[in-house]
Formats: sequence, structure tokens, C-alpha cells
Amino acid sequence: SDCLESEQDAWEHAGRIIKAEDSGREFEVDTEMVLGTQEYLDYCRSRLDLGHKDFWIEERVYAPQYHDDAYGTLDFGVLLLRQKNEETLEIVDFKYGKGIVVEPEWNPQLLTYAAYLIENIPNWDLYDIKRIRLTVVQPRIEHERGTIRSWDTTPEQLGEWAVAAGR
Repeated sequence: SDCLESEQDAWEHAGRIIKAEDSGREFEVDTEMVLGTQEYLDYCRSRLDLGHKDFWIEERVYAPQYHDDAYGTLDFGVLLLRQKNEETLEIVDFKYGKGIVVEPEWNPQLLTYAAYLIENIPNWDLYDIKRIRLTVVQPRIEHERGTIRSWDTTPEQLGEWAVAAGR
């Protein structure tokens, strides 16, 4: 998030010792981390380059209306300008681990983040959002669809999921 906000590249942090906020564990930013993080940064920046109305970096999400454990931090979200006659809300999640493949299709974490943003975007009804794209950037996982995988849904389908997931 620091790199996105400050417009830095990942290599500028190579060799730094970073302390994880959640665990307090310290680690050095190595070459593998630089390359994986840069892939995420490049993707997010490519989305911003398309033109956007708003974007969110490291947005804290708390949505107990869907589930007691529905909280976390949205890595990156962007409300893209009209393309192909529609506006798109995209949620991007950076997964650096290499043990478990994370798919974007019907991903409850990403769906929760999308629903949260929609509930909290001022004047939501003024936008013509026709597509919601959920994207996982997982640079350390080999996958037949690549390290960046996206899945599209609609606001209507998201709404149906939110009703089913709600209490």
C-alpha cells in the first residue's frame, strides 16, 4: 500500500526489514517479494491508468451484516470510468502466500468487500455500474489461468449473494 500511495516501485524497498502489523514478525524484503509485489502494483496502476472516479487503498472493512467474521482490509478497489458502455467496480486482493490457491469466483471475502464499498460509496445510485470484477493477484502460485485471475459478476448477483449471506 505504501508503494501505491507514494507511487514507488517495490525494488525501492529491497533489503528493508519490515514488521508485520498483525503478528509483529519481522522479515527482509527479498527479490522474490519485490517481484511479486511489483506484479500487484503494476496491475493496480494499469487499472488506474484506464481512468477512474474513485479508488481505495488498504480500506478497512467491517461488515457484520453478512457474517460475524466479515472484516478485513481491502487491498485495492477502483471505480473505473465508463468503458464499453458501463462502469466497473473492481476489487483486487493481493495474496502473497504460496500454499493455497485462491480463486476469485464467488469468493466470500471479495464479495464482502464489494458489497461494503457499494453500501459506502456516496451517491451510489448516480453511477451506472453494470459490472463488478473480483481479481486475485497471487504471484507465488502456479495456475493454469496465470498469477492474476479475475471474475465478473453484476450488482444484481452481488445483491442476491448479500441477501443470502446476510442475517
